[in-house]
Amino acid sequence: MVIWHQKGRLLTGQASTFAAASALVTEAVAVRGACSMAVKERFNTVICESDSQALIDSVTRGPEWMLRKIESIVKDIWQNVSKILMVKFEKVGRRTNMVAHTVATKAREGTLPVLWLTDPPPQLRILIDREARVGVGPDLSYG
Repeated sequence: MVIWHQKGRLLTGQASTFAAASALVTEAVAVRGACSMAVKERFNTVICESDSQALIDSVTRGPEWMLRKIESIVKDIWQNVSKILMVKFEKVGRRTNMVAHTVATKAREGTLPVLWLTDPPPQLRILIDREARVGVGPDLSYG
C-alpha cells in the first residue's frame, strides 16, 4: 500500500505478506487497509486507485456486481468509506501504479521493510520521484 498527499509527496507505505487466494484478494486487502488508515488519520477526501477493474466494479457498482471471493473485504471497505466525506475509486494502469506494484513484488520476495514513514526504502526512491503525483486529490491517494 502506498499513500500519497495531494501535492504528490509520499506520506507513507506498508508492505505485508499473507496467503491469499488470488491477486484480486490481495488488491482488495490493500484497498481495505488504505481506507482503514484514511479513517484513522481522519482524511476528508480519498482517492483509491487500483489496476483491478473487478475490484473497482465490486466496490462501486453495488452488491449485484460484488464478487463472492472478496465479498467480506468489500463490505469492510464500504464500512470504512461510510466514515469519509468524499471517496472516489479509480481504475489505473500498472504503469501509473508502479510504486504500488513494486511494493507488492518486493514484499512477496521479502526484500522490502514492512513499514516506512518518512524514509522510503532505497529501491523505491527512484520510482517514487518518477511517479510523484501532482493534484491527485485533496487529502489522500492510495496506489
